[in-house]
Amino acid sequence: MESAPETRQRLFNHRPMFAAALALMLGIAAAGLLEPLGAVIIASVLIVSAAVSFILRYRRIVPFILLAALGLLLAVLSLPTEFTAGIYTLQGTVVDCRRGDEGPVLVLKNVTLNGESINKRAELTLKQADAKVGDRIESSAYARLPSKRFGTYDELKNKLASGVGCIARSDSAAVLSSRNAPFTEFVSGVREAAERRISAVFESDAGIFSALILGNKQEIGEERYSVFRLAGTAHLLAISGFHMGIAASCITMLIPRRRQLLRLVVTSIAMLVYCTVAAYAPGFVRAAIMMFFVLLADCLGRQSDMLSSLGTAAVLILVFEPYQLYSVGFRLSFAACFGIALLARSLGEFGQRIRIPRGIASAAAASTAAVAGTFALQLRYYSSFSPYTVITNLVAIPLFAAVVVLGLIATAAAFIFLPAAQVIAVVPRAILFVCERFMDLMNKLPLATAEFAPCPIAAVIIWLIMLFCLSEYTLLPLRRRAVIAVSLLTLFTAVYVIGIAV
Repeated sequence: MESAPETRQRLFNHRPMFAAALALMLGIAAAGLLEPLGAVIIASVLIVSAAVSFILRYRRIVPFILLAALGLLLAVLSLPTEFTAGIYTLQGTVVDCRRGDEGPVLVLKNVTLNGESINKRAELTLKQADAKVGDRIESSAYARLPSKRFGTYDELKNKLASGVGCIARSDSAAVLSSRNAPFTEFVSGVREAAERRISAVFESDAGIFSALILGNKQEIGEERYSVFRLAGTAHLLAISGFHMGIAASCITMLIPRRRQLLRLVVTSIAMLVYCTVAAYAPGFVRAAIMMFFVLLADCLGRQSDMLSSLGTAAVLILVFEPYQLYSVGFRLSFAACFGIALLARSLGEFGQRIRIPRGIASAAAASTAAVAGTFALQLRYYSSFSPYTVITNLVAIPLFAAVVVLGLIATAAAFIFLPAAQVIAVVPRAILFVCERFMDLMNKLPLATAEFAPCPIAAVIIWLIMLFCLSEYTLLPLRRRAVIAVSLLTLFTAVYVIGIAV
């Protein structure tokens, strides 16, 4: 009797949406290294390759190839309209106003240069400006494409991550008409009203709470921000999944677990509103999408998977804004969640096996996994790393959870009765004071900050692959996973050293 054919053992626990995110990222990253025509040609070759693979019955790799081609095409289509730097009559509708180092900065949509429309937003720096959100303005301005490069900073990709494809400068601008963006004006009005109340309630700490609640970090101050950055806790000030998770958890706690559909609907609406008020900060959007799929899984009686949710969030963000891939915030946020998805569960179980209480073990595991996920990127962008980061985050994260919750309550109360809000604000301000003093103390310990050379992007990729090989998503015995991880760690070190030497 013929024996049944051997089934080949899988090496990885496949997650289709995460694989889709990787393919999309690969295509977008490849487009960043090519001329637009070259990217289109490569995308065409990939589409033909996908068709051939389908015919030859290698159908499992077809979606990956097609999504890589899609990434290439999306990146090309998202490039700004080409124009020569010079003086233009610039018109546009104001959608955001902020302070810059050289004067007010207006972000404009529906932009025209000498009457010719461009497909991206413009940043217009003025010496003085009376325009407000919703105004249609005109200015004789010097305009150029973003093109500066220094170190790891690429101005074009950085600006495209926020939808900007034109940098302009002028002395002044004339208002042509008002009320051209009613929804944007309404959201801006809500943000301004919230900022006024935050300022009145939290006084000298208003900059921190404005960052925590609305994502506005302009008023923190460099000296105060450096305390967080050196301690490895600056991510707490960047509105992200941490803040969305806290806000969503507060809402879900108010609705019984048996009412899963109601939980899903109410929490989703609340997250959408919060994302809108927070100007769709990428970290917030990613966290909202992930939280939605977690709640949807509960509603359907399915087990949620963080890596799949992370991949889905990345795909939905990058399809609409492909150059978010080049945003430092997006990369750090994605890497932190990637580390938690891969390692937090195993580290938490290890902590419980050595008799660490479950709550402390879980918190320490999440903090350690997030630090591991962002370690190489931290070296690349900040050239520094604190050996006490895990300990500092272990203390700071639960304290900041309380600060965010009480800050949100105090801000909401300020819309009703300001004196009551100021009384509530005493507690989160006291917790913030303790937290900052603790971080300052950690920063003064010996070897608190280790300085390094910037990490090459190839080394960053090797580091993330190493973490994946260590995780339970790699279906190999622990010893073999450890051997592979050590080999990749050696390769990471070699690439890093070669990068420094070169």
